[in-house]
Amino acid sequence: MLREKENTVRASATITQSLRAQNPGVRVANSIYGPADRPASAHDSASVVAPSELEFEFDEVVINSQAYRRAMAHAQATIAPPSPQKKLAPEAVVSDSQEESALETVFSSPQGMPTEEYKDPRHLASGSDDKTVKIWDLATGRRVSTLEGHTDMIWSVAWSPDTTRLASGSLDRTVKIWDPATGQCVSALEGHTSAILSIAWSYDGTRLASGSSDTTVKVWDPTTGQCLSTLDHKDLVDSVAWSYDRTRLASGSSDTTIKIWDPATGWCVSRLLGHKDVVRSVVWSREISKLASGSADKTVKIWNLVTGQCISTLAGHFGGVRSVAWSRDETQIASGSNDDTVKIWDLATGRCILTLEGHTDWVQSVAWSEDGTQLASGSNDRTVKIWDLATGQCIATLEGHSHYVRSVAW
Repeated sequence: MLREKENTVRASATITQSLRAQNPGVRVANSIYGPADRPASAHDSASVVAPSELEFEFDEVVINSQAYRRAMAHAQATIAPPSPQKKLAPEAVVSDSQEESALETVFSSPQGMPTEEYKDPRHLASGSDDKTVKIWDLATGRRVSTLEGHTDMIWSVAWSPDTTRLASGSLDRTVKIWDPATGQCVSALEGHTSAILSIAWSYDGTRLASGSSDTTVKVWDPTTGQCLSTLDHKDLVDSVAWSYDRTRLASGSSDTTIKIWDPATGWCVSRLLGHKDVVRSVVWSREISKLASGSADKTVKIWNLVTGQCISTLAGHFGGVRSVAWSRDETQIASGSNDDTVKIWDLATGRCILTLEGHTDWVQSVAWSEDGTQLASGSNDRTVKIWDLATGQCIATLEGHSHYVRSVAW
């Protein structure tokens, strides 16, 4: 059984890196993993463990931070034009403040009323092992809300295409669908017999897929809450993704395979082989014939779905790849890894063109901004970082989760 412990997160001030060096936050590394998650040489096999067998360690965290706007203004005033020789400008750090109660509403499922108007559905969402979903307003650095109701860790969050709903998948075996405008949980999808590791909306918003450690993918009608079909793997399903026309569904598994499904019939129409370890992340290109995948074997692969062949393997991470995401123009791929870094890859050349360093623990999730100029990353260091991709600089660090950040969604 996982041992649970409440954390206290205290806020203070950090504006520049020099101040951070003088007043460092106190933090002890946490770990919750199975054998397949271990870095370096431990990635020799695709062995995994069920959630009940996960190793668990917990400790306190003290986070140093300050008012976001002052830090952001300082960062914006000192950001230099792109140049590999330039010293990076200090990042803004955002976390709990003494005025937290005025800035954030904590919602409990199924009821809750916000104290602050929800203005922009394109806020950033983050899901954490602290059992909460947080919604961030990146224009101000404030947390608009914290959504509470799950009884176990949250490993996946996803906005509906029209951004009127937010879904979260948890180790409590449920998918919750939230109204982000009110903070209310409007429905809970139940049917999996073990932890939910990944969720994805179809691009028309009429279907929701979930992947679970019960080795199945379920396809749901999010309006009625009905499970429409159940698709089987031989091991944990770590990631799910829809094609843009909703005619196909991809799933990546701890059995090292990627399966392509026809959700209308429930048939597996293709099986992609090539990864040597757990497939942690799959993401479909807008071009229906292409798919990207990230694996614990430390590689990102690009697949031609017409031929079923891997057309490119991107290698350079020193730890397993936990998350991949296409750029908006689909000329680049971002990947987050157990080596604590995010890499940006040029798909035309297959080369890594940028490595984003700043996290102090595994990077669990990456997501591009709508305009493609920024990237968000969530990490086991309990933070979300926002990166300016033109400069490679971290322009903001969002602090407030009391445990690992497993998923971010823009």
